[in-house]
Amino acid sequence: MKRFKHFDASTIEEAVKLLDTYENSSYVIAGGSDLMGCLKDNLWMEFPEAIINIKTIPALNTITVEKDGLHIGALVTLTEIAECESVKKTWAGLAEAARRTASPILRNMGTIAGNICQENRCWYYRYPDKIGGSIDCVRKGGKRCLAVPGDHRFHSIFGAVCKCIAVNPSDTAPALVALNAVVTTTKRQIPIDEFFSAENGAGSTILDRNEIVTKIFVPTPVENAKK
Repeated sequence: MKRFKHFDASTIEEAVKLLDTYENSSYVIAGGSDLMGCLKDNLWMEFPEAIINIKTIPALNTITVEKDGLHIGALVTLTEIAECESVKKTWAGLAEAARRTASPILRNMGTIAGNICQENRCWYYRYPDKIGGSIDCVRKGGKRCLAVPGDHRFHSIFGAVCKCIAVNPSDTAPALVALNAVVTTTKRQIPIDEFFSAENGAGSTILDRNEIVTKIFVPTPVENAKK
């Protein structure tokens, strides 16, 4: 793995300032279960100069039930969601989605924000740089999506704007969409069904490079809604 600068942000404002300082050469890390793999495998065309740790911001690690619904901080782990009695009772679909994600170790590490913001799992895009060099798919500056004529199991059946047909691998996203969740960032509030876009690939988010997810709100289901 190449060298990079590491910063522990104590506030959201500090994290955003660091992202602005390092512009397009920085990433945010929380649980790190996805990001560390991307760094180790030299996944991106340009290796980041700085990594900003937001796990050190206590304000992002809360889960509360209020009159209007469920408020989940960005740093709440998948295990915490899966085991929360209030979530299991009223938002059972979300609790089950979190419980079915990956393995216990990864659920203990992975955060809800990281789960919906993770990179796609396309085997062409993820091909390790150390095994014969990276594959230049359309997301890495290539001219075409290699999954279209190749192995495209689990990919999108609809074409994306940038010709990449990889899907977002989030386990919790479908449940959040069904529950009409809203994502709060450092810049805006985004309905979860508008959070993903085909502009940069079928499974990409619409987040700006200096934008951080801070909270996810899930409204209380109507009385006759099925769980």
